Amino acid sequence: MALGPRLSRYDAFRSRSHGQGSLVLHWRRDPADDLITYAVAYKNAAQELVGSLSRAAGSPDGRGYAILFLYRHAIELYLKTVLYRAAKLLQLHGRMTEPWLRAHHSLPKLLAAVRPVLDSLPRKPAGITLLAETVEELINDVNAIDSGSYCFRYPITPTGEASHDRGAVVDVFVFAERVDAALDELICACIVLEEECTASVALRQTVESCLAEGGDVAQLTAAPDE
Repeated sequence: MALGPRLSRYDAFRSRSHGQGSLVLHWRRDPADDLITYAVAYKNAAQELVGSLSRAAGSPDGRGYAILFLYRHAIELYLKTVLYRAAKLLQLHGRMTEPWLRAHHSLPKLLAAVRPVLDSLPRKPAGITLLAETVEELINDVNAIDSGSYCFRYPITPTGEASHDRGAVVDVFVFAERVDAALDELICACIVLEEECTASVALRQTVESCLAEGGDVAQLTAAPDE
């Protein structure tokens, strides 16, 4: 159906109804805040495919490839969300950080980048168990199979070699169970860091308002018993 002259590069895929299929691709002021939206979307899509696969008979080939890629990309996006939110929290405390989003897809490198940022926080938020052995072990095991986010998408590497050993087998359900457990840890870290960011912004706004009104900032930061 023709929609008339195109006003943007997205018009080729628009409908007149703006109904159930309409997807907003960028709606937050800072597009980096949408990292969590993408992470959740890939995780949910993977879990829905696992559910449909568990109810079907036969081999997982086809849906299985998509499940492995969706889960692997979800891990990457959650790691980048944690890194972004931790760096954002540091900036709220007036500390500079290196660019949080790297131009690579290495899960171990992303996890390694998270460590110093978390260690630099003035106060490590309670509830973050990101460096639990289960998370690091899972990341290393996934990286051993797909180190550059190619092997679950293509049968050959960028250099033309086979992505996997001939006859290699992965149980999709075992893979999903382990990734889900690791994602629970990453999701917890994302939530805690966002709560810390929100609290820090609120405190800064309160302090600025207090200063503007000539109030005593010390009373705002004093302990309840003082």
